Amino acid sequence: MVNLPYIENPPRKRRRPAVACVECRRRKVKCDRAKPCGPCYQSALTCYYRPPSFSQSGPAPAPAPAPAQQSLHSSFQGTNLTGSVSLPMDQRTSPSSGFSDESRPKSAIQVDTHRSSSSVGTQNPPNVLTSSDPDFSSPDLLFLDAQQDDGQRFISVSPPADSSATGCTKHFKEHTIAGLDRLGLFSSMNGQINDPTGEFAEVRGMLEKCHHYARGIQSMRSSKRARLSSLIDGPIKLPRRSTCDKLMQNYLRTFESTIRILHIPSFKAEYESYWINPWGVSDVFLRKLILVLAIGTCFIGYSDAYDPQLRSMASTWTYDAQAWLMRAFDVRGVDLDMLEVSCLLITARKTDLVTSQLDWISVDFPLRMALRLQLHKEPSIHFPHLSQLEAERRRRLWAAVLENCLQSSLDSGIPMSISNDAFDCLPPGNFNDVDLREDGHPEPATESSGFTESTMSNFLMKTMRLRMRIAQFLSSLQPELSYHEALKLSADLEALCRSQEKDLQLFTTRAAPGSAVPSDFQKKLHSSLIRRCLLALHGNFASKAKFDPLFYFSHKAATETSLFLLKYLLSSQKNSHAMPEDDFSLLIISGSSIIISFLWEATAHVCADVINNITESPFPLISSLSRSELTQTIQCAIDTARSCLRAGDTAVEPLVLFSCSLAHIKSVSEEKPIDKSVMDAARSSLLFCYKVLESGYREEGQDSRLDISIGRHGLEFPDYDSGTDLWDTVVNAPIMLFE
Repeated sequence: MVNLPYIENPPRKRRRPAVACVECRRRKVKCDRAKPCGPCYQSALTCYYRPPSFSQSGPAPAPAPAPAQQSLHSSFQGTNLTGSVSLPMDQRTSPSSGFSDESRPKSAIQVDTHRSSSSVGTQNPPNVLTSSDPDFSSPDLLFLDAQQDDGQRFISVSPPADSSATGCTKHFKEHTIAGLDRLGLFSSMNGQINDPTGEFAEVRGMLEKCHHYARGIQSMRSSKRARLSSLIDGPIKLPRRSTCDKLMQNYLRTFESTIRILHIPSFKAEYESYWINPWGVSDVFLRKLILVLAIGTCFIGYSDAYDPQLRSMASTWTYDAQAWLMRAFDVRGVDLDMLEVSCLLITARKTDLVTSQLDWISVDFPLRMALRLQLHKEPSIHFPHLSQLEAERRRRLWAAVLENCLQSSLDSGIPMSISNDAFDCLPPGNFNDVDLREDGHPEPATESSGFTESTMSNFLMKTMRLRMRIAQFLSSLQPELSYHEALKLSADLEALCRSQEKDLQLFTTRAAPGSAVPSDFQKKLHSSLIRRCLLALHGNFASKAKFDPLFYFSHKAATETSLFLLKYLLSSQKNSHAMPEDDFSLLIISGSSIIISFLWEATAHVCADVINNITESPFPLISSLSRSELTQTIQCAIDTARSCLRAGDTAVEPLVLFSCSLAHIKSVSEEKPIDKSVMDAARSSLLFCYKVLESGYREEGQDSRLDISIGRHGLEFPDYDSGTDLWDTVVNAPIMLFE
């Protein structure tokens, strides 16, 4: 046998590492390697880069965890969460390949409860929620998509494919880490965000723990309110009258004074009748009452004998009113009273602790009711026989319906279901409720020249057509307006807003002693609802200013509008640990998505503007004094995010994003390592979120185990505060379904 000489195989030629982004490689177009690159920016695609290969010739030794990681892991020990997920995918290497796809599923991330000692990367945080758990799976919490390219698999952090249509709050519908990368908070880490062996695996683990508790809290709240509401078949249990009086006044002082729905004298008369004879009022009034009380709970501060169980009961009242409204349509049909309940329900759901991502669907419901009742037609033209009270009631309800539709369109990015040419109803008149005449009065009341109970509704409706054009422009696939026309639209709305703000100021300075003046809540809510349209309009063009100087004005206008909106946070966050007492601050903290969504958008714009200015320009345009003011503004937003979490919110993304942004800005000013500062801020903010959510999870679990008994007269709740006798044990108001 001839012994052939051993011929060593030539070394395998390896391909050069890819430097183009994944989307440009997939579409086979030239990439300029920017972040985001030009082709992805022009095509509205999510730009992300494949991380470098972690092994070129063989398996790499597993590095020991850093001391900071060890201490962080120890702080999460003992968490009673079932299951764990290996967020860094198991990397079994071979001499010829950095990764192996053997026994690896093609469609999902491999979930391993134990990692071998030869795994590459850091040890996973213990007790991380299993991503394959069907009870806790959520597509919009962590977008960890297993990608495959050239035989290598890696984790990409990217928003879903349809995230471009999420409206003006899109930053917080996406994942936190993707938001950090988009703002450029990791200047030198580049592709390490997608590195399953780096410190981001630890951050992802912490984030999954927070999301686990957040989903658990929302699930328990939802099941508890459904359980309690299903037991309410006869009487409705209300707090004692003194508490109800406060809650009703909270609503009338805030939302009703700005967006008119009820006729206050009629409502108060029925309210008095209820306490005299609970069985003598109608079922539709009871639903108005419990919705008014539910909305009023978000304006209770600690000085008002605050009881956290009121927020839980408010959620139950909202759920019950929603179920009743669906049943009552089969018998009652559509009338103005049912429309009032529907409008109140929209506001109550927005202030509810049990959040929903589908609130925008229900907004069209009152719109269809209003169209069926022909509220879109001007009463003086089409229905001249109506009384002055009835005509004003229709105008107010139509203005409230349009306001809800507009705000929902801006939140979701979905076009409004009605256009400007589909209605001719005029704004509500400037009347006080007691001045409106019923049938039989020969002379109708004349409009007042001073400030009345309907002035704010009148002002908002006068800006409605301009704001609807902006919403239509933002949601249109083929906008009819050019940029110059958009600027004119912005200038018209800005001028009208400033004129109305000047009038409100004159009402205050020229008011006679004892006459009504606009409150701070009314002025702030008025400015916020109008200026958020300006922020959405200019924010749509502001990102293009980096590549085209033509859009610089929009960049400047978006920054100024963001700072104007955020100034409302400055006065209320002097002590982030104390519950504020003014109505607007309570609405920000406890009012769920009504205000806080576009305030977060404004904060994100300020963060991005400051970071881009100090990192990309050799001569920053922001002075040290202005930077200090902007830093203070971002710090106020961080304090507000902490207060929201303490008040029952479950969103961790705003706090993490703004904390990392502030750390980036401070590290540049103090000439410290940017990446280390940002990573430390992410750990610190996530640890705070974890502690607050864990505490809330335990409290919700205890509340769900409260004893509930059904007595002879209906549902009986335990006395939550026997010392102050908060809950009335006498009055049990009946629900008279289908009179």
